[in-house]
Amino acid sequence: MSHLHPVFNAVKLRLAPPDPILGRRARPPPPPTLINNKEWFDVEDILDSRIFHRKLQYKVKWKGYSYEDTSWEPVENVAHARDLVHECHRRHPDAPKQIRGMLLVDPAVLRAACTPVHRGAAP
Repeated sequence: MSHLHPVFNAVKLRLAPPDPILGRRARPPPPPTLINNKEWFDVEDILDSRIFHRKLQYKVKWKGYSYEDTSWEPVENVAHARDLVHECHRRHPDAPKQIRGMLLVDPAVLRAACTPVHRGAAP
């Protein structure tokens, strides 16, 4: 039994059923905007910020997409949405932020991240 793994024969697979609510269709997401031959997506909101692998990232809600499609993006990808970044930091003053090339983090958060965790009995 330890060598079994979930495999389905193609005969058992079928197409997904049609939507039970007549006339309901999901709207496709809006196409990206082309600027200098690069695709850009419109930002609806900046929800949060974090430090990931020593780099600042923002959680972005994309315009026309659902909350399941939010993603963590590096600072460079939200440079065109500075007003939304400032609004995010106004709502979350303790969130990590970057000012003129310097990365600023709340000292309590930094201490918690750098404090070693001791396992077992105390010395």
